[in-house]
Amino acid sequence: MLEFSSGATQYESCLKIGKKAKTYVLDTNVLLQDSHCLCKFDDNNLVILIETLEDLDAIKMEQPSERGRDARRVHRMLRELLPDSRAMLEGAVLDSGGTLSVVIKKCLQSTAKVPARIASLGSILNFEKKDNRIIATALFVQENFPPPAIMVTKDINMQLKARAVGLEAEDYLNDKTTEEPDDQSYRRIPVSKHDPQRFASEGEFELSEEFAKNLVLNEYVLLVADEGKTMRARLYSERTLCKRLIPSMLKAPGGIPIRLRNLE
Repeated sequence: MLEFSSGATQYESCLKIGKKAKTYVLDTNVLLQDSHCLCKFDDNNLVILIETLEDLDAIKMEQPSERGRDARRVHRMLRELLPDSRAMLEGAVLDSGGTLSVVIKKCLQSTAKVPARIASLGSILNFEKKDNRIIATALFVQENFPPPAIMVTKDINMQLKARAVGLEAEDYLNDKTTEEPDDQSYRRIPVSKHDPQRFASEGEFELSEEFAKNLVLNEYVLLVADEGKTMRARLYSERTLCKRLIPSMLKAPGGIPIRLRNLE
């Protein structure tokens, strides 16, 4: 556990230092969103603040809840990565080649002498709020860790506040997949300019054997006319297409119904 104070603990840090190395300060919501995120920052330095551990400790008591399970999972991972006081003092080397450290900023305690930069932030940020204490501690990470420090959080407001005080901040994007454009996900079948209109009125469309042989039952396709007009359809028999099924609403048992606002 790295302590930034006038009487800081002496330690032999395992931090990576180099032109390409970065230090990522992880917010609680990132750890809860993806409990395996510690393995997804390549060979960079990862920092977890003591306030984040306090958040996890409170959330893990939520039973039964998904957040509570996620918090307990993260706690188990941290216990394995940081098994003793030496690991907490020096940090841990991760399988990805990066490092993991836990940081506490003693100067935020009411009895401690507050450095000038933190004192100036006190007129802007209320340190009674945990998010603001996290931002202040992240700024000290920026000053004390050799590589540039980046705050990673799912909280948009926290990102904005961090940038406002000179701390680089970004969203955690590793939990998102790149969505293929809707039309690009369909197999495209060329038709004449009159076929879409006939299909719309009759509700069915017969495919030639050439196009039908590569399709599977219930597969969605995109009919593309010569002039560029398109229509989506579903294969419901060996060679016959029907209109795409769009439910008027979705509802889980005991849940609130979700209704479509438009056909897209």
